[in-house]
Amino acid sequence: MVPDCYNALQKSNDPLTIGAHLAVAGNIIDLGIGGGLDIHGTLSSALDIPFAINHIERLRADLAEYSSLFYIGDNAGEIVFDRLFIEVLKKLYPHLEITFSVKSKPIINDATMEDAIDVGMTKVCDVIETGGNYIGAPLDKVGEKFLEKFNSSEIIIAKGHGNFETLNEETGKNIYFILKAKCQMVANELNVSVGDSVLKQQN
Repeated sequence: MVPDCYNALQKSNDPLTIGAHLAVAGNIIDLGIGGGLDIHGTLSSALDIPFAINHIERLRADLAEYSSLFYIGDNAGEIVFDRLFIEVLKKLYPHLEITFSVKSKPIINDATMEDAIDVGMTKVCDVIETGGNYIGAPLDKVGEKFLEKFNSSEIIIAKGHGNFETLNEETGKNIYFILKAKCQMVANELNVSVGDSVLKQQN
């Protein structure tokens, strides 16, 4: 599927937006557990359906202004799309220092260092571990290296439900949440509908 994604990026006049859509489309993968999943259809529709909350222009401005980005990963399968998005970011903003995070040990289907190596993420940017295997990124439970990177980075991209649920009340940090709203509780919190895609800067 990666060649098709590269093709979509190369044809686009706005690869940042396409890259973000591909990243959020990957966030649907864990919904396939125990049921059918049409990832090809999801990718195609993701390029056509707008974000219900779309702060891409804020992100674009921040990427041009700041020099450090901490990208907090989510599920194992979707990080291949995160890698594509990060490749776009590095090409558009070569001044940007990017670090990606994975879980230190398996938890549900979250990505680990093994997954990052498998998809080539370690060849694209620095990859660190969270220091544990908790859902999301609870700052009172992560490792020292993760916390240091979180506190020092000027931009944070947090993928998926778990990261939204554990970081959505953090203040004073420039966090962008990228996810699909997969349950009513999270949809209500975001004031969107279940199934909507979101690219939201933390208020």
